[in-house]
Amino acid sequence: MKKLVVLSLSAALAVSICSCGNSSSTGESPSAPQESEAPAFNLSEYKEAAAAFQSETYQACIILGNVGNYEFTYWEALGRFDDNMVDRAFQWLSENSEETQETVAAKNEEIRSSYKELILTDFGDDTEAAEIDNGIRALYDGYSALYNSVTQPSGSYSTFASNLYELLNEIESANDNLLLFLPDSE
Repeated sequence: MKKLVVLSLSAALAVSICSCGNSSSTGESPSAPQESEAPAFNLSEYKEAAAAFQSETYQACIILGNVGNYEFTYWEALGRFDDNMVDRAFQWLSENSEETQETVAAKNEEIRSSYKELILTDFGDDTEAAEIDNGIRALYDGYSALYNSVTQPSGSYSTFASNLYELLNEIESANDNLLLFLPDSE
């Protein structure tokens, strides 16, 4: 009886080894991973993502512009830089809107994440997507510089005022250029 069980197990093992060996006769390993094709680039989806990014970033720029304007006015009235200026600007913001320093910082992280995802998109040789990418980069560069300027002001009063004015103009221009390629959001 024991010989019969051993013989059956040996036969089963031999059959399973032979069946595994058959897949190698085609030249392919049974455990070789199948290469999945990357999904094709979809311009419409890319435009939708870019439009969402544009809207969020532009709204954040408006908020930051207001904070910067408060800092400018505060600095001008005081006649010197004050270490509490940023805190007072964000206090003013929270008193006059639903935004706080914390919500602005959280929105900054969301924008950075969206930006990273968009610029890592492989759109191949699509020239319209390349133009959208350029617009996204320009808007983000302006936003990022404005965020840093407002949350960490430095330099002289006149330099701060000049930089704030230039950044807001650059952002407006980048936003207008990007909107040329995005669907109307009505």
